[in-house]
Amino acid sequence: MYEIILLSLVTAFCWGVTPVIYKHLLGNIAQSTLIVASALVYCLLALGYFVIHKKRVLTDIANQNSKVLLWVIVANVFVFVGQLIYVHCLHREKSYIVSAITYTSPLFTLLISYYVLKEAVSITAGLGIIFIVAGVILLAR
Repeated sequence: MYEIILLSLVTAFCWGVTPVIYKHLLGNIAQSTLIVASALVYCLLALGYFVIHKKRVLTDIANQNSKVLLWVIVANVFVFVGQLIYVHCLHREKSYIVSAITYTSPLFTLLISYYVLKEAVSITAGLGIIFIVAGVILLAR
């Protein structure tokens, strides 16, 4: 569990640095340029990752049905739309406020995973979500 906590904190750090960099960049480039440039860099990084894991990825894709691949597309449409809105909000508001509000995503993840995936939700997890939302409300004031 400690490894998961550490890796999750590294992820949070990476995601925490990004809005600051984006906000800085939005003083110099258009929102659309940032979206496209970010996507291109992501594609290049994904291509590099693919080269490293080519055999596994190709085998896995070949063994999937069209429904699985459709869900990959749907998930990434959500990511793209979220990114468009996120960059727009960053352009108009302080980065820490936008970032805090977007990190209420565990609330939506909890609700959707409970109803769709039938994942059990503990009382402590529910309380944690309440504290996250309360913290966001405090930050946004």
